[in-house]
Amino acid sequence: MSEHDEQAAVIDWARRHEMRHPELYWLHSSLNGIVIPAPPATRARIINHMKAEGMRKGVPDLSLPLARRGFHGMYIEMKAENGKLTPEQKDFMAYAEAAGYLDSVCFSADDAIDQLKWYIGINEIR
Repeated sequence: MSEHDEQAAVIDWARRHEMRHPELYWLHSSLNGIVIPAPPATRARIINHMKAEGMRKGVPDLSLPLARRGFHGMYIEMKAENGKLTPEQKDFMAYAEAAGYLDSVCFSADDAIDQLKWYIGINEIR
């Protein structure tokens, strides 16, 4: 599966279980790296608009604003099987970890779901 498909599977899993575990409702995407299917000039205009509203390179794909296990919240960066962190992602993760957040780099939906389940403290769902 593509990185998009893996991330979408994580969100689908969270949505299916948020009634039983309401904290999953707040799992959300930064929309960094979104593919904008538009001509180059339109795409550039949209990206500039998003940057003006605060989009920043390096922010992980998923965020859960929930304090657990001694952390202030959790960030998940989804990567394709052989994906590598960018310098901006490494910088953000170093900053977030120093500020008390848990950062995870996950190479599959199953990996991200396992990280979320551990962080939240749930074992009974898949």
